[in-house]
Amino acid sequence: MRIPSSLAFFVLAPGLLAQQSRDSQVVSTGVQGVPAGISIASENGDSSAVLYRDNFDDSVWVRVADGRGLTWQSPVQLDDDATNSSKRTTKHSLWVDGERIYAAWFDERNGPNDDVYFQASMDGGLTWRSSDKRLDDGFSKGLQDARDFRIGSSGNDIVAVIATEDGIGESLFITWSKDGGLNWENAEAVTNHNGLADVDDIALACSDNLAYIVWRDDALNGVDDSVWLSTFDILSESFISMDVNVSPNLVLQAGDADDGVDVEVDDDYLAILYHADNLGGTAEQVRVNLSSDLGQTWRGDRQVGQYDNVLSNHDADNGTLIVEDGYVGVAWQDDRSGMDEVYCTYADFLTGSFAADVQCSTPGSLPGPPQLSGEFSDEAMALVWTETPGRVLQGKYLRNGSWSSSFL
Repeated sequence: MRIPSSLAFFVLAPGLLAQQSRDSQVVSTGVQGVPAGISIASENGDSSAVLYRDNFDDSVWVRVADGRGLTWQSPVQLDDDATNSSKRTTKHSLWVDGERIYAAWFDERNGPNDDVYFQASMDGGLTWRSSDKRLDDGFSKGLQDARDFRIGSSGNDIVAVIATEDGIGESLFITWSKDGGLNWENAEAVTNHNGLADVDDIALACSDNLAYIVWRDDALNGVDDSVWLSTFDILSESFISMDVNVSPNLVLQAGDADDGVDVEVDDDYLAILYHADNLGGTAEQVRVNLSSDLGQTWRGDRQVGQYDNVLSNHDADNGTLIVEDGYVGVAWQDDRSGMDEVYCTYADFLTGSFAADVQCSTPGSLPGPPQLSGEFSDEAMALVWTETPGRVLQGKYLRNGSWSSSFL
């Protein structure tokens, strides 16, 4: 089980959800300024890591711990840049795969346009590659602005998907490595829409040497966005499929995909989430499409959640999902109560039928975007968000169909 982003800090131990969380600890030691662009990742009990940028000199740092976050190594600077050029890290900058730790960030050392740079450790952070490496984004270094990226791996096989400014909009490229990031291939186009459409909101999931790449673009009519999937086989270095429209019902209803997309995979189960408006009203929906055969067939994209974006103008945002053990969990915010609250539901892939929504946030607390992690089969699916005043962390978990009280 890989644990993403801000959720890693409290679900690192298998039994932690049934107990009180440990006291927090400062891990961004050694910075001269303020740590920014924090990225957190973990997988099972092997390794966990935190990456951040020091906003004093734009250096990029990482700290690595055991899978439970109990014992932390000393911080390591990842970038080789001696010019203090502008850099930017994001919540997607870090990927942990067993003892393999992969990191990437935006970097302007080649001029005012962002390139993407990469570093890797194959031994749980004890040692790192001798130098960082620029990843091919489809253009020469510094020529065009890299706008977004995702990294993912299946063991030593690692891919990077980069959306790069092309003079018209954004084009989408993939580059990959079969030796843990030591050597990288030249970038290839992820979609035939490059140069014809504007790519936005990318997502990536990896499993069994396959990379599932999702994005939205306006290729169909130049105005409304729809959602697409390309699947890349890292071993054969070729695409199994390209430009599969995974939002056909949206297209039939003349809707417009908007804001973020997400994709998750586990065993044969694949789920895609996106946001959309112009579906009977101007307010947004959160929508998902499910496949039980790794994308060969699909149930069809549909709204998730019991809000009403048409007659009541309920607006849904910040959707996220998790796929584990033949189930999919979905969390989001919507304003059906008059202000945004965090809601969650789940379904099994066999029926595709979602349980009734559960409001998880405290009424009126102005919660932040939700994050999901965990499992389903006799385990816990965890949900975390922040609440005001004070941006206090809150979390609940679902186990065997029952929700806990907050454990933070």
